[in-house]
Amino acid sequence: GASLDFVDALSLLADPRGKPWPDLPVFSEYYETPPHLRPPRRSLPRGDSLPALPMRPTIGGIEDATQVGRFPDLLPALLKSAAGTLPEAAPAEPRKSSKQNIFHASAVYRDACKRCKVQVLETMPILGEMVEVVSANLEETKHCYALAEAVKACAVKGLKVEDCDLPDMGAAKIIEAAFSGEHLETVTLSGLTLSYRSVLALYSALRQNRLGTSLRHLSLAACGLGGDLELMPPGAVAAYEKGRSLLEMHPVDEETLARGGDVAGLLSEHLQESLRKAKVDERPALHTATDEVEKEEEEESPLELPPPPVLLPVFHQMTQSRVRHLNLSQTWLSPSSARALSNSLPQTQIEVIKLDDCGLSDDAVEELALQGLLRSRLLLEVSLRRNQLSGNPGAISTLFHAVRIHARIAHLDLAENLMHPECVPELSKLLRHSVSLLCLHLLGCEDSHVEDTLAIQG
Repeated sequence: GASLDFVDALSLLADPRGKPWPDLPVFSEYYETPPHLRPPRRSLPRGDSLPALPMRPTIGGIEDATQVGRFPDLLPALLKSAAGTLPEAAPAEPRKSSKQNIFHASAVYRDACKRCKVQVLETMPILGEMVEVVSANLEETKHCYALAEAVKACAVKGLKVEDCDLPDMGAAKIIEAAFSGEHLETVTLSGLTLSYRSVLALYSALRQNRLGTSLRHLSLAACGLGGDLELMPPGAVAAYEKGRSLLEMHPVDEETLARGGDVAGLLSEHLQESLRKAKVDERPALHTATDEVEKEEEEESPLELPPPPVLLPVFHQMTQSRVRHLNLSQTWLSPSSARALSNSLPQTQIEVIKLDDCGLSDDAVEELALQGLLRSRLLLEVSLRRNQLSGNPGAISTLFHAVRIHARIAHLDLAENLMHPECVPELSKLLRHSVSLLCLHLLGCEDSHVEDTLAIQG
């Protein structure tokens, strides 16, 4: 019962006459707890077990978390506890228990992997409102199906799959699972090898009204979807035929722009020349007897349509959705893909478009400026870095003119592209007359000459 502040036992340990302290087996054998100090035994009937204690809720509601790393209730609770006593407030409403949390989704993923007889990924995917799968090996299609079941168990608002080895059918299954909810806002697919199955999954999801109105951000960077579909699958004919109208040429003249409410009378000389050329190409030539024979032969033989772009159904369905941000960077776009994108832009609600390193030539950029940027009234940002521009003033001057008379474009990124000093007059007009441009990137191309760079800077 003594209350000691300090005990010096060094002298006792150094005394050779002292007995050593017994080890644990000897102590357990010869030293017993006195009966009056032993705790009473708790007797339970046979077959009964201790009742399960109710789970205690955490201060931040982690057990109800739907995403990793964000707990909106945690900071206010900590501030209240640090402030001490607070005036009595209204009782908080009890939390609604939801099975769509991060722990439930992880359990579903493990069970699905066990049923599909595949191993769980070494780095567990992040499952919740934001589903993230990065640098994962999903070569087996059934592993993608197991992951799709876990995605379905989440209240998904964002899907991010980057640098993964997975088949096109598995990617389509994951996309369908993510779109099975009603609140998907962001889809980011990057560094994948996709094909028409994933495109059809996106097309089918965008066709549903509740999903087409919720999706805002679509990124398909470095997914290999910029080519043409050489062999048409039997089940995809209807989806691709609906977007055939986007592959037609729609020449734009100054009168059409004036009727549409754009600035008239400011077309540059190069732009007027290109428009006149388009009109001449459309003007029918004099018919001869040979032409009539060839026309009869064409009518007799069936017309072979060119292969459509792989992304044609997505471009067509975006005209009826509310996607605001489109990223196709590092996707080599074929001429037909660039044309379909240019014709669909005026009918969409896209505000930000990124086409970095897409292999766009002068003709593709000029068509994009005339058919897409010039007629799209909602664009705010345009990024065209590292494309295959020759540097001649034709396409670049047309692009500068389209941005100059546009009422909303505030950011134009044309860096790391060749540009000759002949483009400076149209560039100066852009800087002088644009009413919306706030940021402009031009330089940075390693192949440009020092004299050209100095002239543009001057």
